[in-house]
Amino acid sequence: MKCLNEICIADAINFKDEKIQINQNKCRGYGLSVNTCKQNAITLKYDDKSTDSIVNRLYNLVEL
Repeated sequence: MKCLNEICIADAINFKDEKIQINQNKCRGYGLSVNTCKQNAITLKYDDKSTDSIVNRLYNLVEL
């Protein structure tokens, strides 16, 4: 589980009572934890709000 804490660049993953807790306010939906978790215990569910947020962040990174 240590690997998940190290891979999350948003610092959204915590461990409490031997369980993973994801702070949804910090999570940016990058998907690194999903790809890292060998137990397939983490999934991402996108809705319109989260998709818009990702698109806006990408738009700010790309010069058109």
